[in-house]
Amino acid sequence: MCSCYPAAPRKAHRKKLLMKYAVRYHSNNGNTKAIAEVIASQLGVEAHSLDVPLPKHTEVLLIGGAIYALKLDKTLLNYFENLDPSLFNKLIIFSTSGGSIFETAARMPRVAQEHGFTVEDSCHILFGASGHKKLGLKGGKLNEKQIAEAKTFAEKIAAAYG
Repeated sequence: MCSCYPAAPRKAHRKKLLMKYAVRYHSNNGNTKAIAEVIASQLGVEAHSLDVPLPKHTEVLLIGGAIYALKLDKTLLNYFENLDPSLFNKLIIFSTSGGSIFETAARMPRVAQEHGFTVEDSCHILFGASGHKKLGLKGGKLNEKQIAEAKTFAEKIAAAYG
């Protein structure tokens, strides 16, 4: 073999070019951002807001957002409308809200499915009124239970897709 041409990368090397996880979120008050950072840290990556472009090859995309008055924020709706499914292999959703888990937990996965995406897994973490702007509260301060929930969810993802 001629030494002036590099050898083609082996399959194992090509596989490493695929980014394992990407964590993206939308957060108005800081709660979803805080959860995204815990999840990303557990997975060994950084969490970024939705305006940061995805890498070209991601195995598992985790998208987080909050449910406000039983609805998704328009920023999240627009993200799902414009999300290119060729950029990732698996989609996982995590969401936050202050309302009843029975009403809100399925909201974001349902919207993703309405936009043609298969949701592999999801997690919903309640905050009560924490971070509710109208009440003058500041979000982003996680209690031990919320941190534990986010870590457990990330560990579950790592075990399933790691």
